[in-house]
Amino acid sequence: MSGRALLAIGCNAYDHLDPLTCAEADADALFRLLIEPSIGDYDVVRSRLLLSPTLQDVRGALATMLFSMARRWMR
Repeated sequence: MSGRALLAIGCNAYDHLDPLTCAEADADALFRLLIEPSIGDYDVVRSRLLLSPTLQDVRGALATMLFSMARRWMR
């Protein structure tokens, strides 16, 4: 397993645009594919999938992921 972390975001709902029908399903499928060791080999524990997240959700996921990476680098 690599030390890489993946943040996959799919959003079907927007405040000022017509809704999409497949963005969440596409993000989910891509996430599942890229965490496979034989394909993308992203670290499943450190990676995140966000579906129609708020800005706060995205910021929180990024902060958590970056903090986790910083801890690894400081060892």
